[in-house]
Formats: sequence, structure tokens, C-alpha cells
Amino acid sequence: MRFPTPLRFLAATLLLLTQVFSPLYAETFSYPDKSPKFTLQVPPNWKIDKVKEGKEESVTFTSASGTIKAVLKTTTGDTDSAVNVLVAETEVVLKYDVKNPVLMEVGPLKFVPVVNFNNMKSATQLNAKGLSPKDGKPVLAYFVIFSQNRQFWGLFYSVYPDNASKQEQDEFHKMVASITAS
Repeated sequence: MRFPTPLRFLAATLLLLTQVFSPLYAETFSYPDKSPKFTLQVPPNWKIDKVKEGKEESVTFTSASGTIKAVLKTTTGDTDSAVNVLVAETEVVLKYDVKNPVLMEVGPLKFVPVVNFNNMKSATQLNAKGLSPKDGKPVLAYFVIFSQNRQFWGLFYSVYPDNASKQEQDEFHKMVASITAS
């Protein structure tokens, strides 16, 4: 059975409209799945992968081109132990994924030790630039450690080529800015 031409036209038009307007809407990502502690807005063309290694789980967000990969790692515990774990992770990333890292200024400081990040009172931000150990090309690194209640902590970071498309860099920065406690 063939559909009449007007129905095919309508179906094609609806399909086209969903393709054209879907990038305008971001997907709300809540974490963890059970009793979420925070949310962030993920562009619809980004891929989300959850990776479980033993007791630890991380989430990777990959841009449409694959140029930018952002990673979310979480931990629980008191402030000192949780921050130590996440700072150690940051140091590992800087050591192995950024050659000759140089801290970039965030306002008047090289890093922001405590900021009011959206509706969370505890957050630390670090920006760096350096070279990729793989090909020697310039890379940018961005890290934010945050907590809503000083018991559940998150590290959201990315190391990406500085020549990544402006659109994808903007999408990444909007994701960071959208992190909000639930």
C-alpha cells in the first residue's frame, strides 16, 4: 500500500523539522541515576558513555566530531579525602595528557580555590594549556571539582586540542556552566 503524496510530504516535513530544530535543545543528564545529586545539560549531538571499573564509575561525554571528550568522575566522603582523590586524578591527567602544562589565569588568579558555582557552595576551577604528548600540538585543559553537600564530590574535566571547533568548545563550556545541584 502506498501512502498518498500529501502524507509522504507531511512525514518528510516533520522529519526535516526534527532534524533542524533538535540541536537547539540540550538533554538534561542527572547523576547518579538513583537519587541524583546534580544535573548538567548535554548537547543533543554529544555521546554519553558510562564506564564502570570495579566500584568506580565515570561518565564520558564526547562531542559530535569526537574532538572533545569530557569526563565526569565522582567520589563520596569527607571533604579532605574526597578532594584529595579528585586532585590526584587532576594531577594524573595533567602529567600524562598535557606536556609542559601552564596554568591559565581565571580572573586575577591562576586557579580559583573556592567559588560559588551555580547553587553549590564548594567548587575549585583550574584551566591549563600545554602540548599533547601524542603529537606535540597545543591542547587546553579545564577542570572543576564541585560538591553540593560536601559528601558527594564531582570532577568534570576535559583536555582537548586548542583548534577544536569554536562551536564544540562553546558547547563544552555551556555544559560546565550548566552543572547544578539537584
